[in-house]
Amino acid sequence: MKTPFRFSTPVRLAELEGVHRRSMARLLVQGARRRGAGRAARAYAALLQPGGRRWRRRARRQLVLLERDGWQSEGCELLGELLAGGARDCSAVAIISLAIEIWPSPENYLALGQALLCDGRASEAQAVYAFLMQDLHRFEYEGPSLRWRVREGLAAAWEALGKDRVARGCLATSLGDPESGAGPLVSALFLSLELGRAEEARDMARRIDGRFHGPSRRLDACVDSLTARVELLREGRWVPPMASAEVFGELVRGRGRAAQICQRLVGLDGASL
Repeated sequence: MKTPFRFSTPVRLAELEGVHRRSMARLLVQGARRRGAGRAARAYAALLQPGGRRWRRRARRQLVLLERDGWQSEGCELLGELLAGGARDCSAVAIISLAIEIWPSPENYLALGQALLCDGRASEAQAVYAFLMQDLHRFEYEGPSLRWRVREGLAAAWEALGKDRVARGCLATSLGDPESGAGPLVSALFLSLELGRAEEARDMARRIDGRFHGPSRRLDACVDSLTARVELLREGRWVPPMASAEVFGELVRGRGRAAQICQRLVGLDGASL
């Protein structure tokens, strides 16, 4: 008598383990991100998409599934502690590092880079993004957005290290990508102003106004992150250098989304230009 499922069962078990690992890693990363607070967390929040709002429900369901299927991992206990509001002595970096051990996806590496930046460890974040840049060909299945998102993170790391010119260079390729998000445009506008590149700043402003005509939650989130990042990295009142002061004044007095971004930069400490 033939047994058609004899050889498929191990394959199915392996596939089931893969599903569990992927889900566990994703929930650990989201749980770690929920712990972030303060100026540093706001400064780099826009590097990743917003986390799931129903995290607790999905985390509880995942633990039930793991118990039912008899699959155990060191991540199970940690996930349970996060659900109970515990694991206070475990940093976001440590939690995400464990998630990468369970499932080393590019999304999890992006989250690790963000967590390192929030922790003030810019050199380590730069190394994570550089690693992703070298191995992008391995993650083609992730879609076209991965390339510009990695470059955006790499730019943020270089900016945190005080290398504004290198950061602006990291964004250059992303700006030519039609799939690129709002983050690179917002960052490129600010860095162009900061570096005194007036014509580049005008170009970035035109691109932003041409793309965003009405309300955009994603653009708003990127602008919020920018202002928090400027406050974090550039203590005191921010003013543009002389080389870009004129174009900055033009943009501040203008209309459109680029003008609103510049207006946010005017009074980060309540002062006016």
